[in-house]
Amino acid sequence: MTPSLDYRSENGVILYTCPADMATVDNGTIQNVTCTRRFTKFVFLPKTVQECLVCIAEPIVSNATTDWDQTTVWYIGDNVTATCLDKYHLHGDVVSQTLTCTATGWEEVEGCVLIPVCYGEPPPAPSPHMTNVTSVDFRNATGTVTYTCPDLMGTRDGRSEQVVTCSETPTEYVFLPASVEDCDVCIAEPIVSNATTDWDQTTVWYIGDNVTATCLDKYHLHGDVVSQTLTCTATGWEEVEGCVLIPVCYGEPPPAPSPHMTNVTSVDFRNATGTVTYTCPDLMGTRDGRSEQVVTCSETPTEYVFLPASVEDCDVCLGEPTAANATTDWAAATLYLIGQAVTATCLQGHLTDGDSASKNLSCTSTGWEAVGGCYLACVSAPPSAGENMVRDEHNSSGVGSVIHYVCSPGFLLKQYGEPKNARRSCAEMMRRGRSLTKHWLVLIPSGRSQRHPTAP
Repeated sequence: MTPSLDYRSENGVILYTCPADMATVDNGTIQNVTCTRRFTKFVFLPKTVQECLVCIAEPIVSNATTDWDQTTVWYIGDNVTATCLDKYHLHGDVVSQTLTCTATGWEEVEGCVLIPVCYGEPPPAPSPHMTNVTSVDFRNATGTVTYTCPDLMGTRDGRSEQVVTCSETPTEYVFLPASVEDCDVCIAEPIVSNATTDWDQTTVWYIGDNVTATCLDKYHLHGDVVSQTLTCTATGWEEVEGCVLIPVCYGEPPPAPSPHMTNVTSVDFRNATGTVTYTCPDLMGTRDGRSEQVVTCSETPTEYVFLPASVEDCDVCLGEPTAANATTDWAAATLYLIGQAVTATCLQGHLTDGDSASKNLSCTSTGWEAVGGCYLACVSAPPSAGENMVRDEHNSSGVGSVIHYVCSPGFLLKQYGEPKNARRSCAEMMRRGRSLTKHWLVLIPSGRSQRHPTAP
């Protein structure tokens, strides 16, 4: 109600205004009451004011529609139903509510809000090689879908993982960002075993780009091929065959430790499994009893080399040494190294160099020393010189050797009346019933020595 300043004076007015969106039954929203002269007095006419009993506008509920219609008169106490728009709710599963026309207009109610759910699908992965993992409640607000590039692949801004989130917009919940970038960049250096590449980290390598891999020294792919091209693909760098060692021994086989050893190479000895065979001199061997050693062109983690890397010396004399007519103190269980010796002892009735009964046989780099054996000899001392004679020196007591006995000056031996010098020879005689014996034989029998008549 709004009275004018002089509403009690004649023609003064009082305005009666309905609440907003309310009206009288005849659709009036403002009523005037005027101070009117009636005969001898002033009265306010009309004498009654109609009530504002009608809600005249559609009720407003945010994000909802109602069953209100403008042809119906909606009195106080009447109700309309407000239904939430698609993808909106009041709470939980509640999507509608009742509004009542009251004396102040339509009842004020809570508006509908977006249902915090992404009804649409998350964006597709731009490549079938990408994987995506959804959280348990990925369709609810803040739910996520994680897209992962293949190993060693990334996006053009360097990411290998992208996350899409169920996010609120003014009209609905949707997955944002709305698209996923392709993983079209190879982000790491390609690995080719035993090779280097011309890849560099300052270049962006897109799908379809190529790098060249070159084998390390002494490696190849096959034959004379030592390089190949690798392409960046949707799953990363193309997988290619690695380089392998060239099956060749570039180094030299180990030297023979002795010039007396011989070595024989196979035709392709420098190729893998090629061999060099080292052979000891006859009747020589290594300390572990081998007379032959084989070195093979073999693969190692870094190259082909001759293995074993060294050859043992043939510094052991094998087998028992022999000397004619003698025995030795050689023992089968003993290793005889170069420089060591065994003793050869002459058989009975035999002597060796210098009329010795034994001699040493040395182990040399070509085997047991080759020495003369023992020979038949007069092992007893020769007869002493007789009276008035001397015996010459002799170098050997072997059978057939001779010792000269010379009379002193002025003396001669006499045989059959003739003067003679005497000599003795080491001879062999067979005696009946006895073994062969050696003794000194007087070749010219001794005569009585006498002074020559012309001797002084």
